[in-house]
Amino acid sequence: MANYRHPGLIRLAAKAPHCMLCGVRNEGQVVSAHSNQGRDGKGTGLKASDAAIAFLCWTCHGRVDQGNEPKTVKFDLWDGAHRKTMRWLLESGHFIVSPVPTPPPVIETKPKAKIATRKVAWPQGREIQSRGFERPATPRKIQSRGFQKRPASPTPTHKEETRDG
Repeated sequence: MANYRHPGLIRLAAKAPHCMLCGVRNEGQVVSAHSNQGRDGKGTGLKASDAAIAFLCWTCHGRVDQGNEPKTVKFDLWDGAHRKTMRWLLESGHFIVSPVPTPPPVIETKPKAKIATRKVAWPQGREIQSRGFERPATPRKIQSRGFQKRPASPTPTHKEETRDG
């Protein structure tokens, strides 16, 4: 299963009032920081789901991603910021929770244009001849350019020794 992607959710970081970790006012430096935890879909060469984001300033994002703290501390910092981000998204009306599950909206698409097809009459008559793919009547001898096989020398057989006398 592919990780959830939603570009609109990522762009909402620009509307966040502040960094959800340090609290610095958002003046264009707050970005969406994805989780670095395997439980959120992170893997080698694979970014976590867009549902697992925290709105962090550049400084805090770098601290959580490349900081010198142990992983457990960085995970705890990110988890706290993620909870604050989700709460802000709900309270600001960007996430609307419906008491009754509603199906996703149906997107109307135009029917595909029909491509006119031509009926081509193939010429009747002889079959097209191809050359070079038939098996030769006698197998060809392949010339070797590497080591040549030596002719087999007669191997000594068990000779019966005869004794005179």
